[in-house]
Formats: sequence, C-alpha cells, structure tokens
Amino acid sequence: MKFFSDRKNWILESVLDPKTGKYRNQYLFKGKRAQRIPITSRLAQQLAGYALIERDLRMVQEWLEKINLLSKDQIDQGKEGWRLTEKPDPDHNLTLGLFVAALTFYGKCFSECKGRRVKLDRNFVANEFRVTHDLVMRFRQNFAAHSGADKFENVQIVLVLNPERKYRDERPALVRELIQPEVWVSLDPDEHSFSRLVESVRASVLRKLDEVNDKIFSGEINPKGLDYWYSKNQY
Repeated sequence: MKFFSDRKNWILESVLDPKTGKYRNQYLFKGKRAQRIPITSRLAQQLAGYALIERDLRMVQEWLEKINLLSKDQIDQGKEGWRLTEKPDPDHNLTLGLFVAALTFYGKCFSECKGRRVKLDRNFVANEFRVTHDLVMRFRQNFAAHSGADKFENVQIVLVLNPERKYRDERPALVRELIQPEVWVSLDPDEHSFSRLVESVRASVLRKLDEVNDKIFSGEINPKGLDYWYSKNQY
C-alpha cells in the first residue's frame, strides 16, 4: 500500500478471519500495533467511493494492455477500419472476455452502485475524450449489458442452396451467421483510444482522491488535534 511503502519502520499486515471471512488491515510501527480508527463521515465515504472507482479503472487499464498483447500481430498489420480477427478460439475467447470485463467495469464507474456514495458523470471526462467515452458506453449498453439496440452483435439465419440444381436432392444447409465484435482497439497510440480515455479518467480520479483526502485532514482530523484521536484507544 503506497501510504506505508515509503514510511520507514512501518509494516502493513492483512488479516482475514478464516471463520467469518471478515477482512481488515493492521498497522505496525517497529513491531508495535498502531491504533486503527475508522472514519465514517460523508467525506470519508466519498473518498472510499473514489478509491473503488480508481481501482476499477486500474483494472480496466490492465485488461486493455493484455488485449493489446493478444492482438499484437493484427495491430502490427496497421490496417485501418473494421476487420475480422483470425485468432484461435482460446485467444479469441480470452480477448472477448477481457474486453467485456473492461467495458463492464468502465461503465460501472459511471453508474449508480450500491455501497458507493459517488459515481462519475460525463463532465468528468476531458472534452477531447468524450466521443470515445460515448462510443465505449454504447458498447457497454448494447454489447456487454442487455440492450442490443445498436446491434453490435447479430445473428442472421440463412438458407444455403447448392448452386448446381442437379444436386437438389441434397438437403440445403441452414446456417447461423454470427457476427460479434471481439474487441475495439485503436491502431494509433496518439488517437483518443479506449486505453487513453481510461488513463485520462483515472488521472482525474487520482486528483479527486487527493482533493478529498486533503479536505478530510483540514476539516475533520486536524481541528480536533492528535490528543483527541489518541484518546480513542481504538485498535
């Protein structure tokens, strides 16, 4: 955890109760356990919400990096526009799964979620990335979620007849033509790609985390003084 990785003599230990599944951290300074006082104010809940959003965006970044590695051969071809992929099934399925996960978690950051007191709105996205954001949200609603109004995926049932009529006794084939996007990536790293969109939004969330963190210290922690907090005697 970054708050303790650069603090000399501090150790953070994660504790999980094997019976109840309850999880908590404990903090040690030179082996001595430190007080751990939960802060439950409105600002603290807001900070927690932004922390969850930042974690989601970090995961989306990691999934998109993995997608780029899996799709590297085709990305390196440098062809513009839509095209069919030629991956073996395991790689195709993994790429598709990562893309759906990325769409779902990105969209979750802009949706009402129980347990979170905050969500992002479109104004949180930099102007130059809003077209990309809107496209990602359309993918999320129509492909990863349930709408399907934009038909990002489609199945056409077709009857295929033998072109030589003398084989009319042969049973025709009824074929299910499935068109389903595997992933949407940008070939130009300087474009307003999904990856750069996530990077930009996450940078804004990190700034918001610092802002709310400072507000909690200046408005709730510092005015009461350290003696007050030490008097809690809470571990």
